[in-house]
Amino acid sequence: MTSELMRINKANQSIENAALVSLAIITVVISPWWTSDPFNTPKLLALVISVFSLSFSVINLNAFKQLFNDSKLIFVIFLFPINLISTFFLADANKWQQFYGYYGRKTGLLTYICLFLLFLVISVIYSNEFLKKFIRYFIFLGTFCAIYGILQPLGWFKIDILTSKNLPSSGFFGNTNFQSAFIGISMIMSFYLMHNLKKQKLVRQIQIFFIELLFLYAIYITDSQQGFIIALFGFSSIFLIKLFFDRGIKTFLALFTLFGLGFMMFVFGIFNKGPLAFVLYQPSVRAREHYWSAGLRMAQENPLIGVGLDSYGDWWWKYRDTKAIEFLGDSDFSTAAHNVYIDMSSSGGFPLMLSFFIFNLVIFLKGLQVLTRMNHFNIEFVTIFACWISFQVHLFLSINHIGIAIWGWVFSGLVFGYKLNSNNILKVNTTSLRQIRIRYASGLIVGLIVSMPNFQESIAYFEAKRANSSTALYSYGKSYSQVSINLLYVANWLHVNNLDALSLEITRKLVNQFPNFYDGWNLMIFQPGASENEIKRAKFEIRRIDPRN
Repeated sequence: MTSELMRINKANQSIENAALVSLAIITVVISPWWTSDPFNTPKLLALVISVFSLSFSVINLNAFKQLFNDSKLIFVIFLFPINLISTFFLADANKWQQFYGYYGRKTGLLTYICLFLLFLVISVIYSNEFLKKFIRYFIFLGTFCAIYGILQPLGWFKIDILTSKNLPSSGFFGNTNFQSAFIGISMIMSFYLMHNLKKQKLVRQIQIFFIELLFLYAIYITDSQQGFIIALFGFSSIFLIKLFFDRGIKTFLALFTLFGLGFMMFVFGIFNKGPLAFVLYQPSVRAREHYWSAGLRMAQENPLIGVGLDSYGDWWWKYRDTKAIEFLGDSDFSTAAHNVYIDMSSSGGFPLMLSFFIFNLVIFLKGLQVLTRMNHFNIEFVTIFACWISFQVHLFLSINHIGIAIWGWVFSGLVFGYKLNSNNILKVNTTSLRQIRIRYASGLIVGLIVSMPNFQESIAYFEAKRANSSTALYSYGKSYSQVSINLLYVANWLHVNNLDALSLEITRKLVNQFPNFYDGWNLMIFQPGASENEIKRAKFEIRRIDPRN
């Protein structure tokens, strides 16, 4: 191997390793000791820093020429980020909230742009060797998260600050559904280990058997069906693809038809129709129906630009129907539609949802193209493609969570970047590893600058709330105006402690910054110092925001 090839190979490996380590950090990082949002805020910080660093290192004109040999394909792929940016500027919603995302979600413009950049990075650095390394790495990470989730309810990793998040098996995601989904995807990925199981040594077979049991139990104790549903779709996809290679197109089509019928029964079951209704139509699913309906109404009444990125929660009160009030109660509140496609349509209208659908359709067609051109069953690619398919099921059933979403976009990048016999593609074209490190450091600095304001705000609120004093809370309320629910807490605390003048000041700031925030106007009504006009307007805004209650 020439010195030039050795240099490039070393550079490629350093970027690949940095990408894998970054993905693991984003998945498991939590900060309950420093930030008010212990899960999403640190994950957003890690995502932005990691993606900017990697993007600065590998994305350049030569990379784009390698990745996109068709200018039309570039346009189709970039429709999604273009629509995101358009929504951000055109929607009449709080810009900070649109940029960084709603409290407890953090799925605003910055998150989605970073996810898209992550897709590009993974597509550029793809190689067959990287794919094999990635699968083994993911299985290890999945095993680690499963063990953590199993031991968590036993009190092994009790974090007093998290209170209710300790006993449920919520892993590093703060929610049992997300933990279940991640382990479900890990279970699909472990099929890579089970391939040609009979030819492996007995010790190896026992190890694989225990890993599968571990994943099954880790999903079971979450008391969430998502992991099992995701695993079922993933393994079914692998089975059908294997059938295609082993038995030919006719047998494949016959069983694919049966699989399609099964999928239709699954969908009907979610909506309380068909033989699977008694299994699938659970209270949580019934609640999702109402969240979906509200999101669709937001899109129907705001078809071009939606209500604003990550602004579903501000409009929930207006667009929920009477059935939702009867089933969920008049005080129930949701910040997401619990279906990513509906979230897209409510946030940015039908253009954003359609561009997201087209993006995923391109990935799906790319995967089919690769499969039809293969002359044998490639276990690595099939495993990744099955994980990508199962992630699409997750998008249908749940909301986006940074710790889970990154993997869906990584799978997309691996499928899109796949090339037959791609081991010898030169992905990095720089004169030295030093240049890559300089670019990486530059990206890290830019990522810190972009993401730090959100992180600082979360720290400031955490410190003010922990101090639990009027001075600390009022100081926070005066200095920060970015997060509606945090300002509400401050104003309400001051009101309860009879500091009405200070409470009114913060409440005025709250309704000015977030005119569609129901709870802010509701608090204004009970302010002793509020003027008659302010109370009159507050009642008007409440009727506007929540006309059905």
